Amino acid sequence: MKIVETEVNSNKVLLGKVNVENFETIQEAVDFFQKDAGEGAGDGAGAKEALKLINAQYNAKVTNAFRVANTKTEKPLTALRNKIKTGDAATKMKIAAFLESLNLPSNLDE
Repeated sequence: MKIVETEVNSNKVLLGKVNVENFETIQEAVDFFQKDAGEGAGDGAGAKEALKLINAQYNAKVTNAFRVANTKTEKPLTALRNKIKTGDAATKMKIAAFLESLNLPSNLDE
């Protein structure tokens, strides 16, 4: 097991540093949490705690990936070009003129 010093920030302000145990094997984590559970906690307490933490982290990873995949927004220029493709004639002309005034391509083929 290694001890890693980690900075703790809140609203981009450093609150301080904490030492965090980093386990190099699953057995090391189980042994640590078994010891942390204390006497009389039962033989499987360390394994249950380690598994609980692994499951929580994996759950966060999967849900965050889903959130990112479902909340990505369209790039602004792509959104404008899509409006040119689907909007009425007046909207198309206004957006195309705006893009051209910025020296950006407004063609529909992109």
